[in-house]
Parts: sequence; structure tokens; C-alpha cells
Amino acid sequence: MESQPSSRADAANPPFPIQFKPTDTVEYNESKLSGFQPGVFYVPMSSSQVAFDSFILVDQVLYIFQFSISALHENTEGITKFLSQPTLEEKLQGTEWRFVFVIPPGSMIVCSESNVAKLKGFGDRARLFTAEIDVHE
Repeated sequence: MESQPSSRADAANPPFPIQFKPTDTVEYNESKLSGFQPGVFYVPMSSSQVAFDSFILVDQVLYIFQFSISALHENTEGITKFLSQPTLEEKLQGTEWRFVFVIPPGSMIVCSESNVAKLKGFGDRARLFTAEIDVHE
């Protein structure tokens, strides 16, 4: 998978690969985690739990993935609340957060002004990226 900053790839922001191999995959069914380990790929059992699809901490970088085929994506404030829970908060101290929209090739993500205001705190902490994956290959 290749990722690029969401402000479009150019000479200043070239694509770069995201490469990691999780040590394990954990499905959780609550809005709180009972434990958290770096290198483990976390996936919520219910798609309605929080505004992202999965996350993993690798080399002091927290990758938060949101798979989307829609051009317009409305996030919720629940992301920051979820990631601030005691189980995660201490282990995420000093980490870089990368929110990665995983989209089909040639797609673009649009974020409404009202949603930008809701995500102010999250946006101060996380850098936004897009990653293109062709599921038909």
C-alpha cells in the first residue's frame, strides 16, 4: 500500500509505502479496549462503533485506517474520545498519528466545513493521508 499526504502528491509530497506485518489481529466488540499492544492490528467487530475501521501502532506511529468508496466522508468526534481512553492514552504518548483514508484509485476525499470544525482537536493531533488500493487486481 502506498500513502501520501492528503494535500495531493507532488514533488514536495511524494507517495511512500506503508509496510508492516502485524504480530496479531484482535477484534474488539466494545467501545473500550481491555488491553493494547504495539504491532497488533485492532478491528472493531461492529462497524458502527467509531469513525474508523482499524488501527495499529508501529514504530511509534499510530496508523488509523478508514476504508471509503464515498467521496464525501463525515467523521465524528468519537475518534479522539476512543483514542483517549486509559488503555490507549499512556501508550500513545509521544506517538505520531496518521489517519489514512483507503480509497479506490483516482478517488478524492472531501471534508465539509462543519466536519472540519468538529475534528479540530483530532486534526491538531493527526496528519491526514490517502492510500489507494485497487481491490480488483
